Amino acid sequence: MTLDKKLNGSGTHSWRARWEHEGRSYTVTIGSASTTADMKAKRDHDMILSLFATRVIHDEAFDKKQQAWLNGCDSKLHGRLKKLGLVRERAAKRSASAFTLAVVCKEFMDMKEPIVKTPTMKKIHLAFSRFQRHFGAGKDIRDITPSDAKTYPRKLKQQGRADGKPLADSHVSKQLGQIKELFRWAGSEGIIEVDVFAYGVSHTKRPDQTRSHYVTLTETQELFNCQYSLKSLARIVLARLMGLRGAADTLWIRNCDVNFANGDVSRATVTIDSHKNGGRVCPMFHDANWIIFKLLCDAEPNPDGYLFKGEKEDAVRAGEADCDFSLSEQYAGRYTASTGKSRIPKLFHNCRSSWVTDLVKVFGLNKHDCANWIGHTEAIQGSNYLQMISEDIYEAMAEVVNTKRGTDRGTDYIGSYWFELLHTALQTNHPELAEAALEHASDITKIGMRGLFRIPSVDITPRSLLDQRERNGSRGGTRTRTS
Repeated sequence: MTLDKKLNGSGTHSWRARWEHEGRSYTVTIGSASTTADMKAKRDHDMILSLFATRVIHDEAFDKKQQAWLNGCDSKLHGRLKKLGLVRERAAKRSASAFTLAVVCKEFMDMKEPIVKTPTMKKIHLAFSRFQRHFGAGKDIRDITPSDAKTYPRKLKQQGRADGKPLADSHVSKQLGQIKELFRWAGSEGIIEVDVFAYGVSHTKRPDQTRSHYVTLTETQELFNCQYSLKSLARIVLARLMGLRGAADTLWIRNCDVNFANGDVSRATVTIDSHKNGGRVCPMFHDANWIIFKLLCDAEPNPDGYLFKGEKEDAVRAGEADCDFSLSEQYAGRYTASTGKSRIPKLFHNCRSSWVTDLVKVFGLNKHDCANWIGHTEAIQGSNYLQMISEDIYEAMAEVVNTKRGTDRGTDYIGSYWFELLHTALQTNHPELAEAALEHASDITKIGMRGLFRIPSVDITPRSLLDQRERNGSRGGTRTRTS
């Protein structure tokens, strides 16, 4: 790496930076020796080498000093650096009014509109509206300081919702992410020199515990009973009793993705998102899920056919940008209309997290395995899915699993409690499917029934009873009946 004076043909001299990298030589003319002082040439030389190391060797973004230097260097030198691939072409000169938040945000949205869906555009518009409300639509984006950026998440939370309540932490984090994307884009377009949102601006995303709700067995039955089509019933069954996402996970399940394992419920599986690198394989866990998939496959016998069909499902699979596929509002409203009770918040998320809680805290399955089956990381499972459950839930679940169940329906099939929930819902609204469910149940093998949860020896006795057993342990063993 050297800085030297090159003799030009006219007898003048120019400062020139020269270096080598991976066997290739690089040369950049800094400027005329007669107009560029020695110290300035040395600083420019060092800065050019730092730009090369940052962009070419380390493949990183330029820091504040590098961006400021680039903004101040003359156009000829900037053009030479562009030929080396170190910088982009400078943006055209903008008027002062073109740097206002209103104009810059509109340019960004015009760029995003053709490539994102309508619901996403609405969220971006809301984030930018709040941003302009705080700083003012006429604020010059270049005048926003690092201090302004660091305090914005707190100010955004304080803005609150239309009903006066503060914004949820998750909402603040998402809107902050959209503002960060705006500033990254503005930096790449040469609108700003320094991205003040790039470093040290964050907001802790904490789950809103006030909206976490364990869906009890009674509520589960009520949810099942108010579904008036096989598709809607299947979605809520698979969310509460298998942990599947109501929309994303069910959307791509095809007939060929279901493995019934010849009636062995303990080995039966479903492949989720098989169109994405093979997808993930999730066990069916118990006979209720096995039966619901049997009914869905009856309705769609084509091996390549999707089990969940409809106009909206087809539109989403076709990639239509303006399709709204939100399900929670429909199911929550249906539940309230049927029972007269308050809505269950975040219905599908809480159904899903309730099943994860059952698997880990009640049935004692391995957390890592559950995370792989359900489709999230173990860390997310611990922070967002595992719920606190009370003693009465432990007792109810203990009774559910330990009670031997017969049937008064004129059949010999003895199913799990989960099957009882499903069959009750089918009898309520789909009696013809209830008969088909019992016919399919006759194909479940004994080994499948013995392996419903693969943990026949797990002790799910409530903790209070365990403590009582320990206290009474010295006063006797197992009680036996005497005649």
